[in-house]
Amino acid sequence: MIIIETDKRFFDRYDEYEEIQQVLADRSVDMLIYPSDELEKIAHRFFIKRIIEKGEVVYEC
Repeated sequence: MIIIETDKRFFDRYDEYEEIQQVLADRSVDMLIYPSDELEKIAHRFFIKRIIEKGEVVYEC
């Protein structure tokens, strides 16, 4: 999951991350990109909640 501040529509957000998508292309990985305000609205969903609780921060800036 990538958390960014953006006003872009859901699918338009992926344009900036094509390089990461290419690296992950041969793996079974879903890349999710959410702004923090949108993430708060869906944080109750099981899958998202699990990512928040058990996921590891790989990079933060």
